[in-house]
Amino acid sequence: MTDEIPELYDDFVAFQKAGIDPDFTIFKLYTRKLVDNMTGEHGQFATRCNYQLITLEQSHAPGDLLKAIARTYLTDAVKKTGVPIEHWILEFSPVLEKFGVPSHLYFDTVRDRTWLA
Repeated sequence: MTDEIPELYDDFVAFQKAGIDPDFTIFKLYTRKLVDNMTGEHGQFATRCNYQLITLEQSHAPGDLLKAIARTYLTDAVKKTGVPIEHWILEFSPVLEKFGVPSHLYFDTVRDRTWLA
């Protein structure tokens, strides 16, 4: 059974496939739990950013490229949903640690908003 889907059981194979995957998720962007004060309903907004890992790795400044993409997604999410920036969280893929990005950015903190600026 482990021979049928090696990327599920072999870290090396999974890493290789992530490198050529055109839909590799570089980060997830989501809100904390939101509550509508009028109706009491609760929910959450979420999206993910897919990008070619190989293209990112070949960039002359992958960390800066990641920041620029994240800023674009965050700005767009705030504009489309009307949810203030302080309610959003960005979670980078662990594979991107080598580019000096944190695992998470919590935009209710000045430190994380400054990092992305």
